[in-house]
Amino acid sequence: MEAHTNTRRTRIRAIDLPRDPQARAALLKERRRQARRAKRPDHYTGLGIREANVPRARQAHALRSQGQGLREIARALGTTATTISSWLALPPEALMGESH
Repeated sequence: MEAHTNTRRTRIRAIDLPRDPQARAALLKERRRQARRAKRPDHYTGLGIREANVPRARQAHALRSQGQGLREIARALGTTATTISSWLALPPEALMGESH
């Protein structure tokens, strides 16, 4: 019986990398950056929050002003209480200035 080899797997082979350690590190760093960018087409707003989450952060502020707790807000928005806490630490005025 033949051993199965996965030819579709994309792995970094040692032969594909430069010998110089600094060049190798730079190449691997750029490949990791490209992989991260491909995963998330969204970008940061400069406030520590992604643009796609700005509407949810606004909603978190609105729910908090209605007197709801962190866990209630997290449950309503489908995220963790830690995330809600970090969103509530942002000034609401900064979130209102973001476009989306």
